[in-house]
Amino acid sequence: MKKSLFFTCCRVMFQKEHLNFDDEELYRYARLVTSAVIAKVHTIDWTIELLKTDTLHAAMRANWYGLLGKEFKDSFGHVGGWHWEVLVPMGDLVGLKGEKTLSEIGFTKQFVSMGHQSCGALTLWNYPMWLRDLIPQGVDGKDRPDHVDMPALEVYRDRENKVARYNEFRRGLLMIPISKWGDLTDDPEVVHALREVYGDDVEELDLLVGLMAEKKIKGFSISETAFTIFLLMATRRLEGDRFFTSYYNEETYTKR
Repeated sequence: MKKSLFFTCCRVMFQKEHLNFDDEELYRYARLVTSAVIAKVHTIDWTIELLKTDTLHAAMRANWYGLLGKEFKDSFGHVGGWHWEVLVPMGDLVGLKGEKTLSEIGFTKQFVSMGHQSCGALTLWNYPMWLRDLIPQGVDGKDRPDHVDMPALEVYRDRENKVARYNEFRRGLLMIPISKWGDLTDDPEVVHALREVYGDDVEELDLLVGLMAEKKIKGFSISETAFTIFLLMATRRLEGDRFFTSYYNEETYTKR
């Protein structure tokens, strides 16, 4: 929803500044700017909050600006955070009940509520409870009797799609696999729960469960395993898009 609003603002801005642009050009330039701003915020704002270390702060700025620093003017300015109160819990915005609520509260409250829910820590036993009992609707628009447990469904889909288990996944990344539950976490409650589900067979540990159970590096909000994937993909996402590299210029985006 934030993306849609920002896109609309960009389109209006271009419409005022470039009277000769037709609808297709307005759409194309607004889409370019929206994508670039999202990528920039993700790289130098969001990521350094997720991985709070001086090293990552420097690395992500280099990831966006290059190793030589900020060589070009920040065309889009700083996109700061808003500090608005959450008006409607996310659980009240889904399903048939959610449709009714959304139509009653209006766009502004929708925008505020969906954009400013508190972020939950990526750890075990912290999945939003409203996602544990989702009520899907059939093609007739009526509630179906078979509710959906999203965390259970995520594990099921990983197994169905033959996603590597935790240890196998780490081996694929050339990382050291665990040989006992104590290698994964020093939380006795977590170790007890893992033994109840998997026994002593650490090779059976599901990837998603392992990522949530894995002890975090100091200052990190995600596990070391997840961070390795993040490190690989964050740079590739920018370097693989010409609009963030060779085409990141006035000729492509316009000067203003």
